[in-house]
Amino acid sequence: MADDIKDIAHAVDAASVMRLFASPPRVLALGEPTHGVDAPLLLRNALFRQLVEREGYRTVTIESDCVAGLLVDDYVTTGAGTLDEVMERGFGHGLGKSTANRELVRWMRAFNADRPASDRVRFAGFDGPLEMAYAASPREAITSLHRVLADHVDAGLLPCTAGTLDRLLGADERWTDPAAMLDPSASFGRSAEAGQLRLLADDLGALLDAWTPHLIAVTSR
Repeated sequence: MADDIKDIAHAVDAASVMRLFASPPRVLALGEPTHGVDAPLLLRNALFRQLVEREGYRTVTIESDCVAGLLVDDYVTTGAGTLDEVMERGFGHGLGKSTANRELVRWMRAFNADRPASDRVRFAGFDGPLEMAYAASPREAITSLHRVLADHVDAGLLPCTAGTLDRLLGADERWTDPAAMLDPSASFGRSAEAGQLRLLADDLGALLDAWTPHLIAVTSR
């Protein structure tokens, strides 16, 4: 039985991590002892760089808004936008203010700059588009889905136009009123417009399911 911390502690580097497994895991999860502190995130960054450069990992995902994270992924893979923009709009929970997260995004963009698309490092959020006191407007999710379908399926199959979605969504601010956390009557989710959007979202989702094989065939590289 180990009775010294030296017998159970390991260096935080890619080689030591890989020795913990019989074979390299496809998904490797790292915990952090607390939120809002950069020190463990800087350690995460160093380890991630090693995992990318030495072990071939090609995606990092963090506990942040999955929809907003698409902006970060677009930036690190193509250079779209600016670093300041994606740090402001591409993270949930205020994580874009973290110096360590900014360093991570900057490094990912530099790593990808001269690489073919198949070898670029990707970014993803794995949290819902939610904050402590409100949920984000569904605009980005539902309009992006509509746009993809409109580009690749017969227009007659779509349950609505982009203009209809925009009218029902209205101003994003009415979706994010923190008062709804304590007062259900303040929630725009109880409105007739939200009810119509839910039905349209279901129809768009069903259309996506039906056309997934076709979409994969025409969009995959």
